[in-house]
Formats: sequence, structure tokens, C-alpha cells
Amino acid sequence: MKITLNAKKMQISDSFTEYAEQRLSAKLDKFFGDEAESKVMLTEQKGSIVLELTVRYNQMIYRSE
Repeated sequence: MKITLNAKKMQISDSFTEYAEQRLSAKLDKFFGDEAESKVMLTEQKGSIVLELTVRYNQMIYRSE
């Protein structure tokens, strides 16, 4: 699975990037194949952090916030 991490209005560390990639791979590889693409967007809104996850697989888009 190809994983892309982005952040708006904040900085993400390399350790968080590695941790997130490991956790996402462990959880999502059960459901999606190697050709799946996932995008993670972190944003800070009103003092809290919002994570949006979008997975594209077999012409379908799965989205979570």
C-alpha cells in the first residue's frame, strides 16, 4: 500500500510519519491489496487535530475523518 502523509498549519515529525505508516499498513493491509493508495491529511482546527484518511482501491474511494 502506498501511503502519503500531509499536514496543514502544523509540522509532523519523522517518528510520527514512521509510526503512522506502520499502523496503517498493519490495519489496512487486511482489507486492501498492494495497489491501494492512501492519503492522510492532518489539520489543526480550533485547538484540536483532525485526521482525514482517504483510500483508493479498485475504482472505489473510502474516506474517514
